[in-house]
Amino acid sequence: MKKIDYRKLDQSIIWFSAIEGYARDCEFFSEYTIKAPDGIAWKILKKLPREKYGTGVESILFMLYIEGDVDWFKMPKKPSLGPFGKKSKGWRFKIPLSINRQKEITTQKDMEVFIFDNIIELITILKKRKNTPEDFNLDLFVNDCIALTQVCPTERDKRIPLVKK
Repeated sequence: MKKIDYRKLDQSIIWFSAIEGYARDCEFFSEYTIKAPDGIAWKILKKLPREKYGTGVESILFMLYIEGDVDWFKMPKKPSLGPFGKKSKGWRFKIPLSINRQKEITTQKDMEVFIFDNIIELITILKKRKNTPEDFNLDLFVNDCIALTQVCPTERDKRIPLVKK
């Protein structure tokens, strides 16, 4: 089996992090997103490389809050985008993953649908923001995100039109 160079993921504009209610979930999350050579993180890297959108934004951190039997963190009620960090040049996008939703994610494809739905949620929020960094091509990012989600379309994709050039 070919060794995977995980450092390449640093070149993507979307990064992943998981806060879990119990240890099993972290493995579940990383197996479907990062460890598999065809996982969602690798697909995002190919379609959304950081340097493509300018120097204004370095990263958008997808922080997955995985509900478990241990309640040691505050679970977000819905996906939310924090303020832009000028020093870090990035956003934190908090995504809740309830126990009930976890039961629905049994394959890598299910995880892709979940992540893609949240990418659509992210661009919906970003398009409403008045003050995105100057050197960040938001229209290109939105169009690339929509094109990426078309790989695994969901019902929500039909509501988000491409940005006109």
